[in-house]
Amino acid sequence: MFKRLNLMILMVLFSLNIDAKEYSYEPGEKRANIYAIGNEPIFFCKKGELYFARKNKKGYLTVPSGSRIDLHGRIFAMSSNAYASTSFSSTAKLSFIPDDWQDYMMSTDMVGNQCIIDLVKIDKSAPVGLAVLDTIKEARGCGEK
Repeated sequence: MFKRLNLMILMVLFSLNIDAKEYSYEPGEKRANIYAIGNEPIFFCKKGELYFARKNKKGYLTVPSGSRIDLHGRIFAMSSNAYASTSFSSTAKLSFIPDDWQDYMMSTDMVGNQCIIDLVKIDKSAPVGLAVLDTIKEARGCGEK
């Protein structure tokens, strides 16, 4: 099953022309978990390098924590009929500082012809169990200053 999943990820990366690689965690490196709703794959940018986020055993995407990363949610849609076929791809990005071992919820979607990305902190002490983040900023392209 994992081989099939890895092959599917590679096929999506190839079809979207994305040059991302797998992130190698250092021993003891802290992480954050993101529960992704909507389209995948999800990528993150750290120190100018683009990586694809992998799911852990609980189904959460893991990302390094403690310093600013950019999240990239990529949407790819295709439609065809007997007369024509169309495809559309878009990327929504945001930048934030994940807290160590914190859980987040993220969604990517299309509104009109634009991609959007939403990210909130899962916080059981908040009235609805979610909290707005105060570290979110606009993300730049991976590698841009």
